[in-house]
Amino acid sequence: MPDTISLDSFDTKDRVLDELYTLVRDGLTDQLLSQLTNLSNRTEYLTSVNWYGQEQLSLLMVAALHGHEDIVRILFEYCEPKYQVELEGTIILDNQTILEGVTALYCACYRAKFAVARLLIETGRANTNHSTLDEPYHPLLIHATRMNRLDIVQFLIENNYADVNKTKSTTRAESTAL
Repeated sequence: MPDTISLDSFDTKDRVLDELYTLVRDGLTDQLLSQLTNLSNRTEYLTSVNWYGQEQLSLLMVAALHGHEDIVRILFEYCEPKYQVELEGTIILDNQTILEGVTALYCACYRAKFAVARLLIETGRANTNHSTLDEPYHPLLIHATRMNRLDIVQFLIENNYADVNKTKSTTRAESTAL
């Protein structure tokens, strides 16, 4: 007879995810630490991507969107960054533009949370050349250029996180930011 899974376990997981989402979103470090300490399967929660309204996010993406540096550090402490930084989700940029395939780095940069972006790159080893799932498939530098986000372009170039001459799109044309 096959194993059965109780529907209560799904409700519990959803409830825990909602609690974690709220703690991360609101920057409640002490409560988050307490909750994570008590979870036996914390990696499962920290590496899941879930829908919150019209956005599909991991907890790291939520922390990045809200600029919570301390929360990002906690998430890295409880689950290795390599399992979190390249998770892909969906965000809404300007109340209308939906961007799919974004990572926590995109989330931080598009909300101008550059201290978090630096932490994601330097500690989490976030890939600045990660392309979105939206066509054309551009890495962050080229996407920011196309969206007229000079602040993101400056951040990437001035900190040597991207090379304007080497960063190319993943399309056949291999366009650059120039």
